[in-house]
Amino acid sequence: MLKPLFALSFLIAAAAPASALLTPEQLTPAEKKVYGGLIATPATARKYLVTREYLRLCDAVIADPKTAIALPVQPPTFSERYLSMEERARVDQAVDLNIMALLSGGRLA
Repeated sequence: MLKPLFALSFLIAAAAPASALLTPEQLTPAEKKVYGGLIATPATARKYLVTREYLRLCDAVIADPKTAIALPVQPPTFSERYLSMEERARVDQAVDLNIMALLSGGRLA
C-alpha cells in the first residue's frame, strides 16, 4: 500500500508549483545570524535557505490543515541540522497531516 501512496505523493509534489527560494532578506534576525556564518560556503548557505523555506511551508500547513495535501516532499537539500527540536516536531506534524490528507483523498476536518 505504501508504494502507491508514495507514487501519489511524488506526483502531487511534482505537479505543485515550486515556491521561490527564501531570500536572506526574508530571514528573521536570528536566522540571519546563522546564515551569516554559512555564506562563505554557497552550497551550505543554500541548504540553510531551503530548509528554512520548507519549515515555513510546514508552518502554513499547520495553520491551515486543508492545504496539507499540497505539501511537497522534502527537498533533497533539506537538512534537519538547521532546525531546533521544536521545529523538527513542526515539520513532522505537517508531514503527518500531508499523509492523512493523501489517505483521505484531501478531506481533512
